[in-house]
Amino acid sequence: MQKKDMELEGTLRAFSLPDILQFLSMGKMTGILSIWRDAYNISLTIKDGRIVNSSVLDRMRKLGEMLVYRGLIKRRDLQEVLRAQMGLDRGKLLGQILVERELISKNTLRDALKLQLQEEIWELFFWQDGQFKFEQRGDIDVSNLVVEIDIEPLMMEGSRRQDEWTKISQNLTDDSIVLTCVKQENPMENEVTLSRDEWIVLGLVNGFYEVGSIVDRSGLGKFETYRILNSFLTAGLIISKPQRKIEEEFFSTPPGGETGVATLKSLKTADSPVAETLFGAAQSKKGLSSLFSRPKPTIKETPQSSIQLDFVSPLGAAAFFVNSFYESLMATEGFVRSPEDDNIMLAFNWRNLLMRHPRADLVRITNGRINAKPLENIIQIQEGISKIISECYDETLVTLNELIALLHQIALERLGDKTLSRIANSALNEFGANIRYKHDERFDFRTWVQDLIKI
Repeated sequence: MQKKDMELEGTLRAFSLPDILQFLSMGKMTGILSIWRDAYNISLTIKDGRIVNSSVLDRMRKLGEMLVYRGLIKRRDLQEVLRAQMGLDRGKLLGQILVERELISKNTLRDALKLQLQEEIWELFFWQDGQFKFEQRGDIDVSNLVVEIDIEPLMMEGSRRQDEWTKISQNLTDDSIVLTCVKQENPMENEVTLSRDEWIVLGLVNGFYEVGSIVDRSGLGKFETYRILNSFLTAGLIISKPQRKIEEEFFSTPPGGETGVATLKSLKTADSPVAETLFGAAQSKKGLSSLFSRPKPTIKETPQSSIQLDFVSPLGAAAFFVNSFYESLMATEGFVRSPEDDNIMLAFNWRNLLMRHPRADLVRITNGRINAKPLENIIQIQEGISKIISECYDETLVTLNELIALLHQIALERLGDKTLSRIANSALNEFGANIRYKHDERFDFRTWVQDLIKI
């Protein structure tokens, strides 16, 4: 370790983070501690030997997603605040805007930020290599101080976690493990008493969510969630789900190749079995049928050969476009690299996205295609996007955003910009100029797609 003009720098192989923090705490030092390894970096603001800020807290999207995952704010409110940060509230921190708009209390924000920061620092305790640098500064601004952490108890808890984590990680090796509950033969005889936190975690074990998704949703932090899950494993309340069974349930495709989900390709085949079961995904210009009757729609062609369709909501149009865009890509020479992997591309990426956007799980995969019918049918039954379903609706649109962006990025790398633009324009133009929805008419579908895939 070198000391020059009150600057300290070195490697974590020589000096662990707990040692560095203890030195700064005992000396009641003030300045910026930067830690980095490969592409990851974090800066901690130290004031009189206490942690008062972090670059982690400035990563607005990470904070926003955390608050949404934990049910502290709504997805739609987050989107509005993020837009405000780019406009009227430019320069303000995300948390500051949320408090000003009374979307979250200052105490709730403080607790969430403190947990986020503690988790980030505790993760660094396990680093065996990396670089650090401390720059002593006297001009630290604490006027907008939200979080303040004493280093000594942080280190004590970190040390305890390091010891316990060794045992936990033997059973839960990574965030991608899927757990499922064990059926109790005699539940009355095997009665167990659980704490509030344990009930929260157990309620998230459903045979679908990965451990990482359970961590995001629990609001308890990674270590505590892992600790509780490990105790359930030890007690025989839950077991890990075999990877083969997960893949069978999510990626299996029945023989025959029919998906049962509407796409441009399927609609152009008048006698297609898909066209007979379109309700909830798309309908002809004659309008929407009743929920329980599913007549074969009439596909109306304009002089420009554009298929014009009505949808229950923009969600149905978005799912329809994703499936059609994907099929166009799969039919383009040079796109398919591995038939086995590319045939489940939508399913694979949708499942990964659901781990981060669990409220989007009403939109499912049917034989490799996005199926919005379950959520669209609920919207139809409720005669609109009610408060009950609005969070699922907003979350699903955001998730479809990310799926289209992923498809676009993969296609750009494989096909190049010129070919991709041609395919995207063709898929979008096939819809015609008069896309209509029964609900959420203000949604501009064409602009939404054009912004996402830059056409």
